[in-house]
Amino acid sequence: MVQKRSLICSQEQLEQALAGLGEADQELLKRLGIFTELLDKWSRAQRLVGWRDAESLLHEGLLDAWAAVPLLDQSSPRPVIDLGSGAGLPGLIFAAARPSREFHLIEARRKRASFLTAAARAMGLEQVQVHRARWEQLFEEGKVPLRGLVTARAFAPPAAVLGAATR
Repeated sequence: MVQKRSLICSQEQLEQALAGLGEADQELLKRLGIFTELLDKWSRAQRLVGWRDAESLLHEGLLDAWAAVPLLDQSSPRPVIDLGSGAGLPGLIFAAARPSREFHLIEARRKRASFLTAAARAMGLEQVQVHRARWEQLFEEGKVPLRGLVTARAFAPPAAVLGAATR
């Protein structure tokens, strides 16, 4: 019998992975668990990420994003703008870590923006705003803060991300 692969990370997996990084409160673990459950569910209908199992998602996705949380903490408290948010890495992971901070997740593709909206709602992330549009349009129309911390994962080559961030 073929075993069905899942992206769902157990609370134990999440707790063990984050324990070594000094931060594993129950609210954070709950939010991340919800994220992996929704990612697994939505990925069955549309491919949101390339990982096929929870261990890969945990170590190559969640912890990769988590590694930048200290930089987020060292930055000014400006809003965070995540370009090409896709499946929410790193934007939703950052928002789960710092739920009181303002986040703007920008995603042009409708289905991915719908996933981000559903995930933010389910995770209780009230400070997250999902924008379904191209970033250029949002900045020109003044719909996102002009001064913010810009993040991106697979949005564009580094030079293009820097160009977008400086605009």
